[in-house]
Amino acid sequence: IQKLRYAKTAERDVFICHRTAEPDQDVADAICTRLEERGLRCWIAPRNILAGSQNYERDILKGVENCRLFLLVSSFKSIYSEDCEMELKAAVLDNKALYSYRIDDTPYDGAFEKALSRVQWLDASDDPYAHLEQLVIDVMGLLAEDEREKAALEEKRLAAREKERMLAEERRSEEQARIERLERIVSGGVAATAAPTYAPRTRLKRAETEIRAGNYKKAQGIIDEALD
Repeated sequence: IQKLRYAKTAERDVFICHRTAEPDQDVADAICTRLEERGLRCWIAPRNILAGSQNYERDILKGVENCRLFLLVSSFKSIYSEDCEMELKAAVLDNKALYSYRIDDTPYDGAFEKALSRVQWLDASDDPYAHLEQLVIDVMGLLAEDEREKAALEEKRLAAREKERMLAEERRSEEQARIERLERIVSGGVAATAAPTYAPRTRLKRAETEIRAGNYKKAQGIIDEALD
């Protein structure tokens, strides 16, 4: 039963990474409440760790995998937490959108500095509860930007598929026209030329030269002349 529940873990909008100790836990819970009031789905420990789980690390990493945005409650405790560092590294490897909510002025260190030095962040060190509305706006903006990027990529994929389809259709039409032309030649529908007997060999040599140069359409035309 536990495996089935684990396999059906719902996708979340935001993974809230924090140190499960005071005051970080209270701030993280307040963030979660505010985001969920706005309709965003959050993953937060210990709430979303499966009841009776024997491997909380696996549950947490699954939460990171199933989120769209990784939100770090940045503090002295979280920056020097091995668990938070593990979660951040997992988010970076999965190319998740990153956001940092800094509740004190502890500078980034190690993996945190490398991953978060250029991501969007909010300074809430004066009062962690006074900037929650701005945090919501930032997070919703990042998620909307992510959706736009996905939509743009999907549009490019569809355009590429359409281009491939059109090229394939063009190739089929050209091949059909060539077959019909050859059929007319064989049936006598096209008059024989008075070209010397060496002309086809010369044309085929020219075609070979064009093929080596990568001019395949030109080579095809020369070969058709030789067949005529």
